[in-house]
Amino acid sequence: MRKPNGKPAIIALLAFLILSSIFALLIGSVRESIRQEEQMRLLERFVRFQTEVEALFNRNVILIKGFTTYVLVSGDPSGTESEAYLSTLIGTDTQFIRNVSLLEDTTIIYAYPMKGNEAAIGRNLAEIPAQRDAVLEAKSTMQLVVQGPIDLVQGGTGIITRIPFLKDGRYWGQVSVVLDGEAFLQHLRAVAAANGIEVALFQEDQYPDKPFIGDAAILADEPLTQHMSLSNLHWIAAVMPDRGWDNRTGLYLTAGLGAFALALLLSVLLFQSLNAHTRIREESIVDHLTGLYNRRFLEEYQILLLGRAARNDSKVAILMIDLDRFKTINDRYGHKAGDELLKAVCERMRTVCRATEALFRLGGDEFLILFPDVNDMTFMPAIIDRLREVIAKPVLYAGHALQVEPSIGLAMYPDHGTTLDALMQHADRRMYEEKDVHR
Repeated sequence: MRKPNGKPAIIALLAFLILSSIFALLIGSVRESIRQEEQMRLLERFVRFQTEVEALFNRNVILIKGFTTYVLVSGDPSGTESEAYLSTLIGTDTQFIRNVSLLEDTTIIYAYPMKGNEAAIGRNLAEIPAQRDAVLEAKSTMQLVVQGPIDLVQGGTGIITRIPFLKDGRYWGQVSVVLDGEAFLQHLRAVAAANGIEVALFQEDQYPDKPFIGDAAILADEPLTQHMSLSNLHWIAAVMPDRGWDNRTGLYLTAGLGAFALALLLSVLLFQSLNAHTRIREESIVDHLTGLYNRRFLEEYQILLLGRAARNDSKVAILMIDLDRFKTINDRYGHKAGDELLKAVCERMRTVCRATEALFRLGGDEFLILFPDVNDMTFMPAIIDRLREVIAKPVLYAGHALQVEPSIGLAMYPDHGTTLDALMQHADRRMYEEKDVHR
């Protein structure tokens, strides 16, 4: 008797196993797609939350940089002009800003508002354990430092942004903005609620034990964990939907469209994240290639500078600088060579200017220098000659000596105009007259 053929049984078994696996994978994929879609929706809400937090901090960075410039220009930050200036500068942020402080070295010498902060004057923050490390880090690195939430000398908690600055080429001190910790954290809770999320925020060294917002019990529900960075300050956020996870797995039709919806949602989230990052960077006042101030900050700075000159009946000199033959270097050696040349030229220009004289990159190879409190123009030719000398020195790059020659135009407030546009037009004409001669 012939033995039964086992192939149909084997094929049937294999088909069963394959189909079972496909169905199992499909069910698992549907469940995972629904969960991933929910996580992406949550991530979108968290990105909005994070963007609002970063925007608030960046407003304070711009504010503190503006007051740093004011300190350098005014020379006397403790007068009534400082009170009026800070009152105008802070504007609508008073709901969070507790005070603005000026430190000479690491000791507080001025605070705004003075009322309620008298006890802070004369305190050396390098002797206060909670603030010592951040103050000394800002001093040693000359970089912006964010700290908090921490206990304050004046009482209560705060989040502190510190910016060190130079005076006459040497470290002089720091300017800081203190956000009221309780008010700021309450605002973050409101922002989280408005975006439909439950969030627990941890300082990096205290994760996962001690959140400063929210409840550590959220970690038991498998939340999303995201990192938030504000300069040197690093937080860890544990995030969930405010109504908890929705674990429905019966929407098989939605599962079929899940992959497409997830990819589309991911693209939208990436666009939103990049767009938010671009907006924040556009708010920065520093040109990232050269380290000079950018055109955006020029608009804010000139209002302060020309307004002060008008009140004090003083003069302001402006130099417009353009680098001849720079395009030729870019075309011949590449844009990286051009970038290295720009950075070297900017470092040399810094050596010619004093701390009170502000340098700006307007774009490309065009620069502007503002000289406050100029009595007359007699000393400007010497400065212009010195700028020509340092800029014209060759810059070595990849075995090549790169060299440009500056065209420089001078204008004086109020002799050649009473607005920045008028002064720049005059200086620009003089600069192009010189450029024509070079050609």
